[in-house]
Amino acid sequence: MQSIYDIAEICARKGVKQAVLSPGSRCAPLSIAFCKHTAIQEWTISDERSAAFIALGMIQESSAPVVLVCTSGTAVLNYAPAIAEAFYQKKPLIVITADRPPEWVDQMDGQTIRQNNVHQNHTLASFNLPSDHDHPESKWFIERSVNEALNVAIHQKGPVHINVPLREPFYPDGKVSFSNDVKIIDYYATKVSLESQNIVELQNKIDALSRIVLVPGQSDAVDVDFDTLPIPVLADAISNCKGNCVVYNHDDFITSLAQEYQPELVITYGNSIISKSLKLYLRNNKVEHWHISNSEIVAADVYQSLTKIIPCTISYFIETFSFNNIQLYKDYLIDVSLNNVVKKEEFLAELPFCEFKAYQSIFKQLPDNSVLHLANSMAVRYFNYFPCSKLKELKVLSNRGTSGIDGSTSTAVGYSLLSEKLNILISGDVAFFYDRNAFWNNYLPPNFRVVLLNNKGGGIFRMIPGPVKQDELEDYFVTKQNSSAIHLAQEFGIEYFKCENEDELSDCLNLFFEPSSKPKLIEIFTDGNINTESFKKYKSYGI
Repeated sequence: MQSIYDIAEICARKGVKQAVLSPGSRCAPLSIAFCKHTAIQEWTISDERSAAFIALGMIQESSAPVVLVCTSGTAVLNYAPAIAEAFYQKKPLIVITADRPPEWVDQMDGQTIRQNNVHQNHTLASFNLPSDHDHPESKWFIERSVNEALNVAIHQKGPVHINVPLREPFYPDGKVSFSNDVKIIDYYATKVSLESQNIVELQNKIDALSRIVLVPGQSDAVDVDFDTLPIPVLADAISNCKGNCVVYNHDDFITSLAQEYQPELVITYGNSIISKSLKLYLRNNKVEHWHISNSEIVAADVYQSLTKIIPCTISYFIETFSFNNIQLYKDYLIDVSLNNVVKKEEFLAELPFCEFKAYQSIFKQLPDNSVLHLANSMAVRYFNYFPCSKLKELKVLSNRGTSGIDGSTSTAVGYSLLSEKLNILISGDVAFFYDRNAFWNNYLPPNFRVVLLNNKGGGIFRMIPGPVKQDELEDYFVTKQNSSAIHLAQEFGIEYFKCENEDELSDCLNLFFEPSSKPKLIEIFTDGNINTESFKKYKSYGI
């Protein structure tokens, strides 16, 4: 088993510091190796789906690869949602699955399925190791494959899968040690710069335009002073763009821009955006699109008008090119944005208590220098309508790679396990209860906060034109439920708050963000029909 134990050694030498393990017997040699390695911290999470999202959250916090280990069989399949999310978020998730020897596949043996390349559609690479590990060439092949997997995950940015067939016995008789001469293959990245003729070509194009917008996708904060940048920045919350001049509330006005203020060129970097309005606007108006990336040869043509993929970082791009004719356009869009902020305050003051109004109260009291996690569905969409000044002091995260609700809470838990900051998750009830196993572990940190908006169903379906017209709306789309988080909070030792109106929410928030020896959860009950009507009024208000 020495070659199997040395997988942990290679991972450690490649910068892995965290391993998330799920219990099982077939994976025992792998789990024991990671537990024994002093350079790697191990965590045990029983639910493999939750475990994989917790690992994803750790990667978001550390920007370092994290290892997942599970036993054979359906345990492997439960990793799939988080692997897909990591694939589209471009996160280095190292998935290591134990397997039965190949001769036992399809032979009615327990916990045996077809694991070879099972995650190939959503991994950058798949590796199937030999079932006999002692031959010198098998040792060489294992070490080479593990090195290659880690190099791909770290430098090409994304998940990889290493499938490891194992024979009994699984448990060592003596001490587990790691080889000093284990094979390490290093990869040295280079900085990308553009050829001079390309710079001239692009600069000439920029000089001919006066209406250019920068639209960042989901990303970590970048070292760019957006306030001094002449280009207007239309940023979703999950872009983590910081600046007084960044326009966060473009959803309020983008579709009503007059023809003479329509962008002529959109420049993007990062991953996906939240705003459907902006996506449809850019598609319908066929605005030319340049994408900035130093890791993509093929970029998504999300606006159906992609003409250039520019292989560099956004910082390099901003430093290299000048934008001399854009300032007036930027000033105009900022003025429109600020006027809409005033209108929104006036509108919200007249609303009854609802989710949209609750969000306003929450955003105003979010502590500076904290981390905000947004679950999918309406939680992340509501946030995109608030030009929240707090954004300058927050890091904002959401699983917008695939936009699924299945691991929002687990991902936030994983991040908070490695973070010293206050971590706040805002979630709807469906996403929250779907991922309740996020709390089924021994590590819940006291810096974790959950804001649960419980409208007793999937409220987003009341706001989509198609489902609203169907007789099956309430039972088969909204899927009404009567659950409350109070019993979950009691079960897992979480301090619980309950709110049903604006005054109660204000009182609770004063205590909710205070330091504590345990996690806290505030459950805000609202009426789904009032939420829908309030949001419809807002959308038709002419903000």
